[in-house]
Amino acid sequence: MEILTDSLTRIVRWNQEQPEMAILAGAGAYLLLLVLTLWTLVRYGGMARRQARLLKGADGASLEMMLLGHADGAASLRSDVLSATQASAKNAGALRQCLQRVGIVRYDAYGDVGGCQSFSLALLDAEGSGIVVTGLHGRSDMRLYAKPVIAGVSPLVLTDEERQAITESRVGGPILSDDAANTVSSTGTARRR
Repeated sequence: MEILTDSLTRIVRWNQEQPEMAILAGAGAYLLLLVLTLWTLVRYGGMARRQARLLKGADGASLEMMLLGHADGAASLRSDVLSATQASAKNAGALRQCLQRVGIVRYDAYGDVGGCQSFSLALLDAEGSGIVVTGLHGRSDMRLYAKPVIAGVSPLVLTDEERQAITESRVGGPILSDDAANTVSSTGTARRR
């Protein structure tokens, strides 16, 4: 504190001894501050012009308006994604009840008819529910039977071929009887049991 008091005392004494020099020094300091202020204003003006060009979009809209537009678009996209997610979940639930599993077994139902024209066809959903259709081909007629299947089991008595068709629908690929080992099914593949 003593040093500061000493310095101020010397400055006051110098002002009293040489007032003209003190006025010149003050005017010089004032001019220096004026030049620095003008230089700062010029630089600020240039930066303001560059900022205005930067904040203006290609079509003349301000960056603020563009950002607000993008924010609205992002909110709209969020809403669309939520709707799509909900629709996808709904579709996934509905898909589980659609026909997904198919199994077919071709065989000769009667000893006097060859060519594996008889069949048992299982059409099931993801839960293993659906129907088994059996077609029995004879020399003079063709008979079709349909039986319900619930979770892989039918409330009606099933033939061996119908049970095989249900099993095949869960595993994939048709099963051919021994007589039809060389016959290709409608899916283009053949497999012996």
